[in-house]
Amino acid sequence: MKKNLSGAGLEAVSLPLGLGEVHPMSATEVLDFFAENGRAPRIIANLNLHGLYLREVNSQFRAYCEGADVVLVDGFPVLVLAMIGASQHIESKRRIGSTDWVIPLIELDSSIRVVAVGGSAHTATKASLNVNSRTANMSWLAYDGFDFSFCSEGPEVSLTEALRGADLVLVGMGMPFQEQWIVKNLDLAPNATFANVGGLFDYLGGAQRLAPRWIGSLGLEWAYRVALAPRRLGKRYFVEPIKLARFVCRRLLL
Repeated sequence: MKKNLSGAGLEAVSLPLGLGEVHPMSATEVLDFFAENGRAPRIIANLNLHGLYLREVNSQFRAYCEGADVVLVDGFPVLVLAMIGASQHIESKRRIGSTDWVIPLIELDSSIRVVAVGGSAHTATKASLNVNSRTANMSWLAYDGFDFSFCSEGPEVSLTEALRGADLVLVGMGMPFQEQWIVKNLDLAPNATFANVGGLFDYLGGAQRLAPRWIGSLGLEWAYRVALAPRRLGKRYFVEPIKLARFVCRRLLL
């Protein structure tokens, strides 16, 4: 089942088995959506296999997804489910993670204020230095995801003040904490677009490496990530899908 996404000229796709709704968008379309003048604050969410599981067990996360303006397809399993729901092929360019659209946004170097919340103080600082070395017009104000200390160069700006003037708020604390933080602080940035971005700051700060493109084209980023952090990600990729399948089977049998 598909329905038109109001104001964006795009279509929302209902995933099968009651697993929610997504908006298969390319990085260019996400940037166009961000640039549009529309109601604010707005939310750009994303859904991967871990998110599908959390949607079943965490009511706040489910509400966040249902209330988001767009929900991006982040991961090969969700792309396959979207194709089943849409009953048609969906191009792989419409399966995107946060780096796929935020890095091109940084390269555009528009005159916008970005508030980046998340990561350790060290990672947030490194990410801020990286972005500032590549931009002249963009304002990137970074805050760590633990005590929200200011992690950018220049005069210190309180997080509350930064949010008040933000155009884009990127929150990377891991699911479901980043989504809960966004809902709690949405009203502090009345003119902003919010986006949950997971490990984006780790990549920008050099703490993690992106999977090679050829691995991504095969839909095997998960294997690359598990190989790098098996203890942290093993449960997510090998246990949660089984639990998710049980939830779905139980729903079908009721």
